[in-house]
Amino acid sequence: MTVVGNNRRRRRAPSAAETLASPLATGSVFPSPSPLIPSSSPAAANSSIANIRLAFNSRLDSLRKDADLMHATLLKEVTTASSRLSKRLKLELQACTQHIDDFERDCDAFSTDFKEDMDEIKGDYEDFISKAQNSSSQYLRKTLPDFMNKVEKDLEKLRTRFATSS
Repeated sequence: MTVVGNNRRRRRAPSAAETLASPLATGSVFPSPSPLIPSSSPAAANSSIANIRLAFNSRLDSLRKDADLMHATLLKEVTTASSRLSKRLKLELQACTQHIDDFERDCDAFSTDFKEDMDEIKGDYEDFISKAQNSSSQYLRKTLPDFMNKVEKDLEKLRTRFATSS
């Protein structure tokens, strides 16, 4: 089976299912058992049992080799997948760490800028209040006596007009 990726073709190792479907694992290698024909002599019976044992042991060895081959293939696939996942996790972790560092740096810069702006606004506000107080104080000092004089004159006019004495 071929896998297409990055405009390159490469052959990958067969999976466990493909290995199990191979002729080695399907039993075509298994020797056909010798016919169990009853024999009249004990020597022939012993030789038939010995043949069966020999075939059984041969098939058992073949199955063990196939199992070892499948185990090695599966172990290689798991190791490869684990390595890929480990590398991907490491890259993702580095990217996340970089994003966190960038975010903290941006937050620190924003906090510093915000504090500077607040200090500037506070200074401007204090200057504005100080100027407003000075201006209102001067205005009241100049206009309040004039206003009081005018009010006194107007009251005097009203008194004379309505002829009331105080």
